[in-house]
Amino acid sequence: MSRDLVVALSGGIGGAKLALGLSRIVEPDNLLVVANVGDDFEHLGLHISPDTDTLMYTLAGLDNAKLGWGRRDETWSFMEALKGLGGESWFQLGDRDVRPDGRRADQSAEPEPWSGWRGSPGRRRSRRPWADDRARAAVAGRGRRRGR
Repeated sequence: MSRDLVVALSGGIGGAKLALGLSRIVEPDNLLVVANVGDDFEHLGLHISPDTDTLMYTLAGLDNAKLGWGRRDETWSFMEALKGLGGESWFQLGDRDVRPDGRRADQSAEPEPWSGWRGSPGRRRSRRPWADDRARAAVAGRGRRRGR
């Protein structure tokens, strides 16, 4: 018996919506979604993976359709308290959204590769980061390099 594997590259809201559409027509064992980790960064001691989180929340049916990112019915007590203390609040982390970021920070100290981590809420899906190593986005042009 042959198996037709559908591989989708996912980045941002569009990639998450593509993965959701594919998940409705492709059997879970035949779908592999490769999540972008090139935009991951460290913030407040947490490992932030915006594209991976968007994919995870969208596939689990927990996404915030109004904002296009984050979790539905999110609360912002953590960020409000941080801002009140004069802390960095340029990147909005919802109270529920902090949990996977904190778990990834814990996981990064352990030897298991990112591709082996199964921290997703929701139905079973094949989802992998495109690299087990930390990767940073960078743009080069006119002799100057910019990146994280």
